[in-house]
Amino acid sequence: MPPSPACRWQTSGRRRFQCHVSPYGRLYQCGLGRLGVQTLLIYLFLMWVGGGSQSTAGGIKVNAFAVVVLNLVAVLRGTERVEVFGRELSHDSIRRSNATVVMSFGVLLLFIFIISILEPGTSLWPLPSSVCRH
Repeated sequence: MPPSPACRWQTSGRRRFQCHVSPYGRLYQCGLGRLGVQTLLIYLFLMWVGGGSQSTAGGIKVNAFAVVVLNLVAVLRGTERVEVFGRELSHDSIRRSNATVVMSFGVLLLFIFIISILEPGTSLWPLPSSVCRH
């Protein structure tokens, strides 16, 4: 028997609530252990990108991520100019955004390495072991 419309609405509302407050308010309606691998990866991605340029959220910022994506699209198209809404982005902005993303990856890898040294018995990525059981 399919779920009732009210039940579907409650589930949809919970998903939206979880999506909006997960990186900020830490108001979880269910434990992180009950979430799927895909949901956790989306959470990690959203926390890595962070908020807008005027917000106090952490991460690389939405603007830097957008510039890197636009630069990638321009490279794939084979164009020299990176344009958005008919305006060209300066090379300085593109360089800063690329540097921000590369530095964030470097910091993440550095701290993963440090944690792996300080906590040798702890698995840093328990998801593959829970998904890929042999």
